[in-house]
Amino acid sequence: MKNIPKQTISYRPSWLAFFHPNLTLGLIIIGLFLSFIAVLSLFGIYDAATKGNSVEMMQSGFRMLLYAVPAYGIFRLKKWARKLELFLSVFLVILAAFLVVIYLMDNSESALLVMGIVIMIIHGSIAKYLLSSRCRQVFGLEARRK
Repeated sequence: MKNIPKQTISYRPSWLAFFHPNLTLGLIIIGLFLSFIAVLSLFGIYDAATKGNSVEMMQSGFRMLLYAVPAYGIFRLKKWARKLELFLSVFLVILAAFLVVIYLMDNSESALLVMGIVIMIIHGSIAKYLLSSRCRQVFGLEARRK
């Protein structure tokens, strides 16, 4: 009689079912960052609603969607979410470079310089990771190397 090994069944709590099982640490960090900004924007919607400022409320709502939608897709390893976040990150890096140039030309608001540098570092890192070979392999865009 053959000795058939038992399959090992890995246990995952039900709350982890939301996340794709192949998520990397980098994608988890990106998804958590995007989710954090989306939640902050949700508080912005509430704050604007209590003040009766409909323009600020719409801006916060748009920002919330702009961060929440790619966060959801990245947690589920959707290819469209990678493309969307890559586009947004490159756009924000260009915008941040523009803010730094404005600071250098005008030299009035030091907040522009700080904000531009922080945006460049964060979204530049996100874009760099999303373009990495490891990330492309996880999304199935590149064959896995042995």
